[in-house]
Amino acid sequence: MNIFRLFTLMVVFHAALLPAAVHSAVSEDPSLVIRKATEDFIDTMTNHQKKHGDKAADKIAQPLLEILEPVVDFKAIAKGIMGRHAQQASEQQLMRFTQVFKEWLIRYYLDSLINFEVKDVTVFEQPADFNPESGRATVRMQATTGNAENYSIKYSMRADSAGHWKVRNFIFEGVNIGLTFLHQFDGAMERYDGKIDEVIANWSGEMAQNDKTMKP
Repeated sequence: MNIFRLFTLMVVFHAALLPAAVHSAVSEDPSLVIRKATEDFIDTMTNHQKKHGDKAADKIAQPLLEILEPVVDFKAIAKGIMGRHAQQASEQQLMRFTQVFKEWLIRYYLDSLINFEVKDVTVFEQPADFNPESGRATVRMQATTGNAENYSIKYSMRADSAGHWKVRNFIFEGVNIGLTFLHQFDGAMERYDGKIDEVIANWSGEMAQNDKTMKP
């Protein structure tokens, strides 16, 4: 399993929310945001593997989270995954699901990243007609793994109220990963008779079952 497939899991579809209000001065270039996060992730992974070997997974959870937090709105993602069911969820349930999703994501990284090797990553610049004040952007990336497999990745991004770019959607080799998460939550709500607390409590198991379906 490779790191770019793992990246598909952290940037799920923001299906249920309206665009955030855009600050008058949108900061940075969205392509640079993705490039920096990718480079930081790869550097962190490589350094921990060299320093800690097989025990790297025990040391890397917090550094990974520090990379993801600035570019991922986990609360918005959680609400997007819940879709129409978010309307009946309390603020406490939303916060609890946000935390559960975040913890699951980090565990998924830790279980998978040790055997991964990055060969090359290309993050493409924004087109000449890109308007940052629109608060929306698409960032294209091509990744080549250590076994010479190439992947096309497309990030849909929004600027938040402070003008910072956040990933809101992700297309991996033409597969909308966010819709998979959305359907997974819908299915879980049916299996647990509409009980949000039970869906939250069993989310890790639900995603383990869903793992194979997310392969393009």
